[in-house]
Amino acid sequence: MGRRARLKRERRCGLSEQGREIRRRLAALDLTPTLVETPTQERKVSDALLELVDPIVQALAQSERTQACLEQLVELGTLAWNAYLLPGGDDAIAHALTALTIDHEDLEVARRVLAVFVERRRTLFADDRRLILSTVVTLSASGELKVTAAHAPVPATLTRRTAS
Repeated sequence: MGRRARLKRERRCGLSEQGREIRRRLAALDLTPTLVETPTQERKVSDALLELVDPIVQALAQSERTQACLEQLVELGTLAWNAYLLPGGDDAIAHALTALTIDHEDLEVARRVLAVFVERRRTLFADDRRLILSTVVTLSASGELKVTAAHAPVPATLTRRTAS
C-alpha cells in the first residue's frame, strides 16, 4: 500500500494527527504499527493511565497543574506501568528512576509518587499485559488532563513479576 493510500485509509478510519505521529515514531523504531479496534470490554490504555495518576493529580493545587508537572506525573505513571511487567520489579524501577530528568531534591518525592503508582498498578490493573510505548499529554483550557498513549503487548521474552 502506497503512502497516499495509507493516509487516505487513516483519514477515513478517523486517525488523528497525534495518532499519525505516534505511528510515524513507531515506524522509525522499526516497529510495525497496526490499527486495532479496542474491544468494548477492554479499557483504553490511556484511560487506565489517567486512572492510575488521578489521585496525585487531584491532590495538586490548581496553580500546580502545569503542562510540565502533568507530563512528569504521566511519565512516572508510565514508568510504574511498564516496570510492573518487567522481571526484577523494584530493581527495574530503581534503575529507571536514574534515567529520569528530575532535580535531585525532587527525587525522593518522585520515589514516593512512584510507589503509589506501582501499588495502584498492582491492585487495579494487575492483569493488563500491555506496555506503554509513548504518551502525549495535553491540558485543555478548562484544565482537563488528556492523554494519548501508544501500547503494545508484552513480548513473550518478558515475564511478569510476582506479587509481593
